[in-house]
Amino acid sequence: MNKNYYFLCPLPRSGQTLINMVLNKSEQIRVSANSIIPDIFDRLQHLQKDSNIYKNFPYEKGFNNIYKNIFNNYYASVQQRHIIDNGTWGTPSNLDILRKIFKERKFIIYNRPVLECLASFIKIEKPKNVEARCDELMHQNGRLYKSLWSIHNLKKTENFVEFQFNDIINNMDEVIKRIFTFLNLEPEKLSKEVTKFNFDGTVYDDSVLYGPLHNLQPDPDPHNYKDFLTSAVIEKYKHFDGL
Repeated sequence: MNKNYYFLCPLPRSGQTLINMVLNKSEQIRVSANSIIPDIFDRLQHLQKDSNIYKNFPYEKGFNNIYKNIFNNYYASVQQRHIIDNGTWGTPSNLDILRKIFKERKFIIYNRPVLECLASFIKIEKPKNVEARCDELMHQNGRLYKSLWSIHNLKKTENFVEFQFNDIINNMDEVIKRIFTFLNLEPEKLSKEVTKFNFDGTVYDDSVLYGPLHNLQPDPDPHNYKDFLTSAVIEKYKHFDGL
């Protein structure tokens, strides 16, 4: 492979858009948006598992070659050599594929208390039914639960560095320094001027979501989850940090 790949496994609403926007001002690395590559792998796995054509002639080496080349093909237009792909890479199926492709793997984790993550979604999306939306996010295939599960799994066996939301918001220079050190890269002084998150000339289109989830305006009170969650939601999910 002609690029070096690393993996970001953040909780949603953990400050990832802000710090990744700053990291993408680096001359050495690029951090992806929410990656589509895990979904590509998932569909390939279903094809491999369910196709009678494959069952009739199970040429696994061919499929492994497809997996190996997806990263380089997807990021072929990116000039930087070091790519941090942002996805739920810690789920068992995704980790299994990464282990087949990469002998050594490095993971970056952004974490935040679950109730604060839920409250941040509710604050921005303003759903009519707060409990239903929180249950959707915390469903087995929900965005927040899947990220929690991913982080829980990779921390058992993988090489990772972890940062909390408070670190990212209040001490970003130190977080960035530690990320560069973890990846064995030369540290850079990066501007923290807020602009839109941009990856290879592409920005988020939040019109397809429930709200402007990638707006980088500062939250004046990011920890006050009790103003946005019902007591039932708080009681139901207060023990989910770290699964």
